[in-house]
Amino acid sequence: MIEYLKRLKEETPAWLRNHLPGVKPLIADFFASRVVYYPGAYFDGQPVQLFNSTHSAHCFVYVDYCVEKSELLDTFQNHGFRGYEITDIFDYSEEELTPNGWQPHVHPQQTCFSEQCKKDPYCVLFLLNRTEEYGDDYGADRFALLYLKADAIATYDALFANNYYPPPFCLLIEDYGLGCEYARFDKGGLLEEVAIKSDTYPQYYFISQLSRPWSSAKSLNLAPQAGGMHFCKRYLYVNETSR
Repeated sequence: MIEYLKRLKEETPAWLRNHLPGVKPLIADFFASRVVYYPGAYFDGQPVQLFNSTHSAHCFVYVDYCVEKSELLDTFQNHGFRGYEITDIFDYSEEELTPNGWQPHVHPQQTCFSEQCKKDPYCVLFLLNRTEEYGDDYGADRFALLYLKADAIATYDALFANNYYPPPFCLLIEDYGLGCEYARFDKGGLLEEVAIKSDTYPQYYFISQLSRPWSSAKSLNLAPQAGGMHFCKRYLYVNETSR
């Protein structure tokens, strides 16, 4: 899998490479880059390590309604990512993300979006630079991570299915079962239903052994990488849906 992703290497996006400290980036520039989308992410750094070390993606979107902002900031500032330092932190509002509002593809009466995500929601962008003791073989010179306290299914719908931004480069799917999710992210769940109804699919899937691949996911038959809360095997798939 590592070698496969290395063949997908990209240069650091121009907006990120040329970013000046203290200048708030345009959110559209962030989403115009390759984005790895991780619903129910908590503080799992494995996808950042994987895609960053292979230079195959520089932008990550983590969504989890169980993480309060104070916990997020404390974790990132005091632990963070080894070999990287935070250079800037910016807040974004819902209006900045979806300035004209959005329409759900799953009827609200068919959902039970958690009330938890309505209390003190946030959207925070972290910009990180590689420290001097590490080189390109370790990871990209810069990467960006956007963290939202929000409903991950509704967020996918609002950002991607409503055509505000291009679909994700890769979607990570892992269903923990005993976690706080009210609906599964894997095959047959509400997240796949949103994708089907809007014809909005990622280019790749990174799917845990705990989850069922979407109907559009074709295995690349690559050796898995382990990660997540239970250090489960995760497999890379490519989207094969007819567009």
